[in-house]
Amino acid sequence: MQDYTVIVGEEAAEYLDIRGAEAAYMPTDGTPGIFRWRENPSRAAVAEELHHAAQHRAANWQVGDQQWVYEREIEAQEWLYTQAKLQGWTKREMKRFRLARVYWIEKWERLTGRRYQ
Repeated sequence: MQDYTVIVGEEAAEYLDIRGAEAAYMPTDGTPGIFRWRENPSRAAVAEELHHAAQHRAANWQVGDQQWVYEREIEAQEWLYTQAKLQGWTKREMKRFRLARVYWIEKWERLTGRRYQ
């Protein structure tokens, strides 16, 4: 089995700063992707990026088009909200997932010209 690449520290921070992110999982076509973590990422950031890795694995390490990416983001926010609710995470964390879901739905709708169902 192939392994994921994990980048932590200054190199990860530079990449994440550009994206305004706390953590990131970047899929690579045909193989496990690359995790980038700040030194102390939040549980929400860790859970989200691990979920994206699971989505990538479920797609047999294939990477789709932009619509596919947005759909994975929407699904991830729905999953995160459900997990947060089940595990008693803070209202602030749960609100973040709801708002992120709306953000990704709006991007999906602009891209496709359709209403998200």
